[in-house]
Amino acid sequence: MELQSFFIKTRDEACEHGEILQSRALLYTQSDLMRAVEEVKAQKQLSEQPEEDGGSSSESRAEGASTK
Repeated sequence: MELQSFFIKTRDEACEHGEILQSRALLYTQSDLMRAVEEVKAQKQLSEQPEEDGGSSSESRAEGASTK
C-alpha cells in the first residue's frame, strides 16, 4: 500500500495534477486507494470470522464427546 501511495503522489506531482499531462490514470486518487484497502480489510475480517467460530465450537464438541 505504501508503494502505491508513493506512486500516486509522485504521478500527481510529475503531471502537476493534470496540467502538464492528462491521463485516465489521474482519475485514480489516494482516496480511491484508501477505500479499496478498507474494502479488502472488511472482506478479510468477514471471511476469517466463521473460521474462528467454527474452530471453537468443534473443540467444545470434542470435549463433550470425550466426557461421555
